[in-house]
Amino acid sequence: MSDQRKYDSAGLRDHGKNLMRIGDDSHTAWARLKQKSEGMGDIFGDDLVGGLIGAAYGAIYALADGSLTSASDDLVAFGEKLKYVGDSNDQAEETHVTLLSDIGTSVDQAGVEV
Repeated sequence: MSDQRKYDSAGLRDHGKNLMRIGDDSHTAWARLKQKSEGMGDIFGDDLVGGLIGAAYGAIYALADGSLTSASDDLVAFGEKLKYVGDSNDQAEETHVTLLSDIGTSVDQAGVEV
């Protein structure tokens, strides 16, 4: 097993953007469905059975709202983190190249043979 880690920074960023888009699309789809269902008004009627069905629907609707909103937020947040990892990896790579180049230049100027 190798101790090396290989990162595909561009892939991390692309997949991060995709997750963010999926999260945003999920938010949009849920908002559209909420607007449509809220626009239907009271569809369960005024009798006892309709009232019970309406109460159950309301509780399930509230749970679904919290769950879907949270899942969408989490997808967006995870996508943002993937993008950050891709950017950070590239930045670290550039920093390491610069540092090693500077060390090499200093060694050369000092006349040290490696």
